[in-house]
Amino acid sequence: MDVNIGLIIWKEVKARSIQRDQFAEDIGVSRHKLDKIMKESSIDTEILRRISAVLGVNLFEHFIQDQELSKFNISQKQLNISEHKKLIDLLDEKNELLRLNEATIKNQARTIKILETITKR
Repeated sequence: MDVNIGLIIWKEVKARSIQRDQFAEDIGVSRHKLDKIMKESSIDTEILRRISAVLGVNLFEHFIQDQELSKFNISQKQLNISEHKKLIDLLDEKNELLRLNEATIKNQARTIKILETITKR
């Protein structure tokens, strides 16, 4: 995996000029643990969620850009397109059935009028 999340976090903290002690407190870890996080290339998702919330940045997006994981994103898009096409087909079929139903009702109404006319004679 090409994502070095610790380095990304370090850059975000540095760019915002956030004091490490305060940042560690804000995300609920010790200063020592924060230093360790910033040196690691992987991270616990709950900690990453808290860091993202404090920084106001979705750091999970860096993983989506990873080449291996982007394959899943493409597969999901293809699945969504396929499901979208199926839904359109179902809607078209439903609309055709409604049209046929309306035509049947009109034909039945004409038949009833004809029958009423015949029975009045």
